[in-house]
Amino acid sequence: MVQGTRITANQNIMPWWESLEQYFEQSVRRMGVTLQDIVQVLSFLGIGFLVGFLLKKYMRYFFVITLTMILFFIIFDHFGIILIDWSHVQQLTGIDPTNTIQQFGERLLAVIKENIILTISGFAGFVIGYRVG
Repeated sequence: MVQGTRITANQNIMPWWESLEQYFEQSVRRMGVTLQDIVQVLSFLGIGFLVGFLLKKYMRYFFVITLTMILFFIIFDHFGIILIDWSHVQQLTGIDPTNTIQQFGERLLAVIKENIILTISGFAGFVIGYRVG
Protein backbone atom coordinates (compact mmCIF):
# COMPACT_ATOMS: atom_id res chain seq x y z
CA MET A 1 0.00 0.00 0.00
CA VAL A 2 1.27 3.42 -0.92
CA GLN A 3 1.71 5.82 1.95
CA GLY A 4 0.02 9.21 1.80
CA THR A 5 -2.84 8.48 -0.63
CA ARG A 6 -6.31 8.33 0.72
CA ILE A 7 -9.56 7.69 -1.08
CA THR A 8 -12.62 9.05 0.59
CA ALA A 9 -16.02 7.43 0.22
CA ASN A 10 -17.47 10.35 -1.76
CA GLN A 11 -14.66 10.65 -4.30
CA ASN A 12 -15.63 9.61 -7.87
CA ILE A 13 -18.16 7.04 -6.76
CA MET A 14 -21.67 7.27 -8.19
CA PRO A 15 -24.52 4.80 -8.40
CA TRP A 16 -24.74 2.75 -11.59
CA TRP A 17 -28.01 4.40 -12.66
CA GLU A 18 -26.41 7.84 -12.59
CA SER A 19 -23.49 6.69 -14.71
CA LEU A 20 -25.95 5.06 -17.11
CA GLU A 21 -27.96 8.30 -17.23
CA GLN A 22 -24.81 10.31 -17.96
CA TYR A 23 -23.82 7.91 -20.74
CA PHE A 24 -27.33 8.12 -22.23
CA GLU A 25 -27.36 11.94 -22.10
CA GLN A 26 -23.92 12.18 -23.72
CA SER A 27 -24.92 9.74 -26.48
CA VAL A 28 -28.13 11.63 -27.17
CA ARG A 29 -26.27 14.96 -27.31
CA ARG A 30 -23.74 13.51 -29.77
CA MET A 31 -26.53 12.29 -32.06
CA GLY A 32 -28.33 15.63 -31.93
CA VAL A 33 -31.62 14.10 -30.82
CA THR A 34 -34.00 15.73 -28.38
CA LEU A 35 -35.97 14.04 -25.64
CA GLN A 36 -39.15 14.84 -27.57
CA ASP A 37 -37.84 12.85 -30.57
CA ILE A 38 -37.09 9.85 -28.37
CA VAL A 39 -40.53 10.00 -26.76
CA GLN A 40 -42.15 10.19 -30.20
CA VAL A 41 -40.24 7.17 -31.51
CA LEU A 42 -41.00 5.14 -28.39
CA SER A 43 -44.67 6.15 -28.58
CA PHE A 44 -44.95 4.97 -32.18
CA LEU A 45 -43.15 1.76 -31.25
CA GLY A 46 -45.58 1.16 -28.38
CA ILE A 47 -48.68 1.99 -30.41
CA GLY A 48 -47.46 -0.23 -33.24
CA PHE A 49 -46.86 -3.05 -30.77
CA LEU A 50 -50.33 -2.64 -29.30
CA VAL A 51 -52.01 -2.58 -32.72
CA GLY A 52 -50.07 -5.64 -33.92
CA PHE A 53 -50.77 -7.57 -30.74
CA LEU A 54 -54.49 -6.76 -30.70
CA LEU A 55 -54.87 -7.34 -34.43
CA LYS A 56 -53.45 -10.83 -34.18
CA LYS A 57 -55.53 -11.69 -31.12
CA TYR A 58 -58.82 -10.26 -32.38
CA MET A 59 -58.41 -10.18 -36.18
CA ARG A 60 -61.55 -12.22 -36.89
CA TYR A 61 -63.75 -10.02 -34.75
CA PHE A 62 -62.19 -6.86 -36.16
CA PHE A 63 -62.84 -7.82 -39.78
CA VAL A 64 -66.36 -9.10 -39.14
CA ILE A 65 -67.37 -5.94 -37.27
CA THR A 66 -65.71 -3.65 -39.85
CA LEU A 67 -67.28 -5.40 -42.84
CA THR A 68 -70.68 -5.46 -41.14
CA MET A 69 -70.50 -1.73 -40.43
CA ILE A 70 -69.48 -0.94 -44.01
CA LEU A 71 -72.29 -3.14 -45.35
CA PHE A 72 -74.86 -1.42 -43.11
CA PHE A 73 -73.61 2.04 -44.14
CA ILE A 74 -73.92 1.12 -47.83
CA ILE A 75 -77.42 -0.32 -47.35
CA PHE A 76 -78.60 2.61 -45.20
CA ASP A 77 -77.16 5.11 -47.70
CA HIS A 78 -78.87 3.29 -50.60
CA PHE A 79 -82.30 3.40 -48.93
CA GLY A 80 -81.85 6.99 -47.77
CA ILE A 81 -81.86 6.16 -44.06
CA ILE A 82 -78.57 7.99 -43.64
CA LEU A 83 -76.97 10.62 -45.80
CA ILE A 84 -73.19 10.94 -46.01
CA ASP A 85 -72.15 14.58 -46.28
CA TRP A 86 -68.98 14.26 -48.35
CA SER A 87 -68.10 17.95 -48.06
CA HIS A 88 -68.10 17.58 -44.26
CA VAL A 89 -65.99 14.41 -44.54
CA GLN A 90 -63.54 16.38 -46.68
CA GLN A 91 -63.39 19.15 -44.07
CA LEU A 92 -62.71 16.69 -41.25
CA THR A 93 -60.11 14.57 -43.04
CA GLY A 94 -58.69 16.97 -45.60
CA ILE A 95 -59.15 14.28 -48.27
CA ASP A 96 -61.20 15.13 -51.34
CA PRO A 97 -63.59 12.23 -52.13
CA THR A 98 -63.06 12.76 -55.86
CA ASN A 99 -59.31 12.14 -55.61
CA THR A 100 -58.02 9.06 -57.32
CA ILE A 101 -56.28 6.23 -55.55
CA GLN A 102 -53.02 7.30 -57.18
CA GLN A 103 -53.29 10.80 -55.69
CA PHE A 104 -54.08 9.31 -52.29
CA GLY A 105 -51.06 6.98 -52.60
CA GLU A 106 -48.78 9.86 -53.55
CA ARG A 107 -49.98 11.85 -50.57
CA LEU A 108 -49.48 8.89 -48.24
CA LEU A 109 -45.93 8.33 -49.55
CA ALA A 110 -45.11 12.00 -49.00
CA VAL A 111 -46.22 11.76 -45.36
CA ILE A 112 -44.21 8.55 -44.91
CA LYS A 113 -41.09 10.17 -46.40
CA GLU A 114 -41.43 13.16 -44.07
CA ASN A 115 -41.74 10.88 -41.03
CA ILE A 116 -39.56 7.92 -42.01
CA ILE A 117 -38.14 7.30 -38.53
CA LEU A 118 -41.60 7.26 -36.95
CA THR A 119 -42.90 5.02 -39.75
CA ILE A 120 -40.10 2.52 -39.21
CA SER A 121 -40.62 2.65 -35.45
CA GLY A 122 -44.36 2.05 -35.76
CA PHE A 123 -43.88 -0.75 -38.27
CA ALA A 124 -41.24 -2.43 -36.09
CA GLY A 125 -43.56 -2.22 -33.10
CA PHE A 126 -46.39 -3.69 -35.19
CA VAL A 127 -44.25 -6.63 -36.33
CA ILE A 128 -43.02 -7.33 -32.80
CA GLY A 129 -46.56 -7.09 -31.40
CA TYR A 130 -47.92 -9.35 -34.14
CA ARG A 131 -45.23 -11.94 -33.41
CA VAL A 132 -45.84 -11.82 -29.66
CA GLY A 133 -49.64 -11.96 -30.03
